[in-house]
Amino acid sequence: MKKAVWIISALLTIIISMAYFYFRSSLNINNNKDIFSYISTNNALVVSLKYESDLQDIFKNDQNIPSLLFSDFIQESLELESLLKQNILLQNSVNAQEIYIACQKLNAKNAGCLYLTSLNNFEPEDPSTLFNVDDQPVVYAKARAFEGSNIYHYLNGTKEFYYVYNSPYLLVSKHPTLIEDALRAKLNGSTYSSNLVFKKWQDTQANSKTLLSMFVNHQALNEFYSIYFQLPFQKSLYFSEEFADYSYSELNYKSDAWIFNGEVEASEKKYFHLLKSQTENRSYLLNYLSNNTWSFQNLILSDAILFRNDLQIQHKLIQDFYYEAEQKLVAKKYFIDIKTFINEQIGEEFIASYNANYSVLTHTGYVGMMVLKQANVFEEKLARLVKNPRTEVYKSQEIKSFPFRKFMFLAAGLPFKELETKFYTIIDDRLMVAATIADLKKYIDDFQSDQLLKNNEPFQNYISTLNDQYNYLFFTGISGYENNIKSLLTNKGNAKLIERLGWSNYSAFSYQITSSDAGLISSIYMPMKSDDTETSIEQKWQITLDAELSNSPQWIRSIGKTETYIVVQDDTNTVYLIDEDSNIKWKKNINQKIISNIEVVDYYKNGETQLLFNTSNYIYVIDLTGQMMPNYPIKLAATASLGLSLFDYEKDKNYRIFITCNNQCVYGYDISGRPIDGWNPKRVGQALDRVQHINVKGKDVLFVANNQGYFYFYNRKGEVQAQFKDSAGIEYHNPFYFDANIEFAKNRFISTDQKGKIKSIFIDGRRMYKTVGNWTDKHFFTFADVMGDEKSDYVFVDNNQLMVYQDDTTLGFNYQFNSNVIHPPFIWRYKQNESLLGIFSEETQQVYLFDRTGKLQNGFPLKASASPSFLIDNELKKMIIGTKEGKIIYYLL
Repeated sequence: MKKAVWIISALLTIIISMAYFYFRSSLNINNNKDIFSYISTNNALVVSLKYESDLQDIFKNDQNIPSLLFSDFIQESLELESLLKQNILLQNSVNAQEIYIACQKLNAKNAGCLYLTSLNNFEPEDPSTLFNVDDQPVVYAKARAFEGSNIYHYLNGTKEFYYVYNSPYLLVSKHPTLIEDALRAKLNGSTYSSNLVFKKWQDTQANSKTLLSMFVNHQALNEFYSIYFQLPFQKSLYFSEEFADYSYSELNYKSDAWIFNGEVEASEKKYFHLLKSQTENRSYLLNYLSNNTWSFQNLILSDAILFRNDLQIQHKLIQDFYYEAEQKLVAKKYFIDIKTFINEQIGEEFIASYNANYSVLTHTGYVGMMVLKQANVFEEKLARLVKNPRTEVYKSQEIKSFPFRKFMFLAAGLPFKELETKFYTIIDDRLMVAATIADLKKYIDDFQSDQLLKNNEPFQNYISTLNDQYNYLFFTGISGYENNIKSLLTNKGNAKLIERLGWSNYSAFSYQITSSDAGLISSIYMPMKSDDTETSIEQKWQITLDAELSNSPQWIRSIGKTETYIVVQDDTNTVYLIDEDSNIKWKKNINQKIISNIEVVDYYKNGETQLLFNTSNYIYVIDLTGQMMPNYPIKLAATASLGLSLFDYEKDKNYRIFITCNNQCVYGYDISGRPIDGWNPKRVGQALDRVQHINVKGKDVLFVANNQGYFYFYNRKGEVQAQFKDSAGIEYHNPFYFDANIEFAKNRFISTDQKGKIKSIFIDGRRMYKTVGNWTDKHFFTFADVMGDEKSDYVFVDNNQLMVYQDDTTLGFNYQFNSNVIHPPFIWRYKQNESLLGIFSEETQQVYLFDRTGKLQNGFPLKASASPSFLIDNELKKMIIGTKEGKIIYYLL
């Protein structure tokens, strides 16, 4: 997205960090306008601060402040503050009411600030000792002459900065070039002292009680933000200069939000100037945004024809011939006047909505919406222009190729210039355009399933805080979308704008422009993320174990299905059995970490319950009183590489246990621990996953796959039924999933190779593959019915992206996490066609849970140290999780 408002939000970080010093240091500064003669027009931002004594504790303790600060600016501020506090004479001289901070780009990698203040009744005998600390040895700042003034270099230990004192004004900066720029500007007159808009800003501040206000020079802004934003986004942001000349606003501070209100000044050559002839209105299209929208920009006009006439004139005025060239291209190809066509067919409102997978480079991942005056007439006219358009019917909705590739730009101007409009569909009175068919399909899915932002309560609560009538609105989600923002930033931008306590503390950012008799009114709103998220989960209890957890707690159900328990192990290798009322029934140390699931068996076939599991070197069977079964633990012939598999072929409790070991062999045991007759250890290479058992047409098959693409099919006796290898160079990192079919030949195992190709291995030896997307060799893959349509879906997790594709490879839903995911997704199917998809993030120690529409469940993400365990019991959905601190927490979903 190429909006200047992104920049304003980013720059707030810098502005507020500088404010921090002045609020805390109890400064009062003179409101003398002559100080403006030192503020060069090279500065992109000028900040005015007014001090109120009761703010010191607020800004010191309120979490809304430090979460936006840059560490280097904090350090700079604290250094200056400490000097003022230690020099009583200087501190007492700073006793007026206002201070100014001017910010500009220094070089390709850095920005800097100049601090300007006025000293009252202060005439030091020697300016070189201006910052002398009381009762300490005198420090003389070195001076050098520049443009009739002395620039002093203060250096005392780790404290270093530059200053000029031209009575009564004091200029301070960490960067000597900024001091030089201020002195040079005063000499040649290139300052804001004669700028009419700057004066207007000052007039609005005369009787204002606002804490902080800022003035923005859009001509210098593009250079400033080039430090933080990378190409190609940086290049598109240079259009920000074309939106406005200057803007100014004042802060309305809340403990849970930043709110800036102000005005925008745009001359006839600037885009926002076009809005001066328009009247604000309420949005209609906001009701049709997809629930997967990350960001959007919304333009509302009252007189679209006048707007486009002015737009045409403006492009000629600024000698930008691209707009006219696009019109001529359409006229030459289709023999129509595109401007007349748009005026006759298109209404007054436009929205471009961007999904989390939006690509700045390819301009994909977005959908544009426009209101049509008469949908049937519009379609008829398009049909005459394009005789045989590419057409695809999806869920009864026709998607067709669109003849005008820059349609939104031609209809609404600069904000939509980068968007390609290659395909379209019409829903009621709305024209939907996109760069890809897949983007339109995704929107159709969301619209037909009513997965829209109008049903999203947090979003509606946010929107309700904005002006309900406006001409332009830009919105972006912040919390949950940090990685989207990271992709737009340089390394410096990432280091400064996206921090552990940075933007992720805020839910969203919005920027509105509203035309009124007073001019173009602007507002910025950025609230903190609420910790009081409404939740649909109920905590039943929690207990704390003796040590941190080593694995995920697991529900188990007794053989008679009358009792449920929780089994967990802590870091001391102590195993706990806990009942559903949080009572610890027993705990036992077994010296090694459990690496398998906990399986339930009936060792004596008498209805009693025992627990079966394995560590690296042993197999255990323990009853519900904590007693070991005869012959157990059984020492393995080699170190186990994976957890065990348990099969009961005839459901007669003649259990068979299979386990793969690091010597690349699979071993088989009966429940007494004896090797299975006829099952010699099978050498299978490095197995991908546990042994799997399937039954096809009454025939038992044991399946093993290894990471080099060898596939083995055995019968119960261990006899090879089939064995073959995939292509050379193919590796596997994800388990295979069985896809059953009533037709014998269609039964298959499915996974992905290291390149992300979806491979189907049929039991008769056939192999097939398909490709969906591009994936790294670190991706995770799951094959399960997530969407609830009785068809298994393709689930990919790669770095920080979750993507769910339906059987026909249509994107079902996607989600972007705050961190990379290094654990596979998990599925909990709790009834027919109903399941939950889960993700555990080890970096953030959080569990995410999604329903079949891709909606994150209320109350999630939850803090956890591993994936949760689920149980359905009498229609109750039960979940147990553990935390790193050793807590076990029981929830009802």
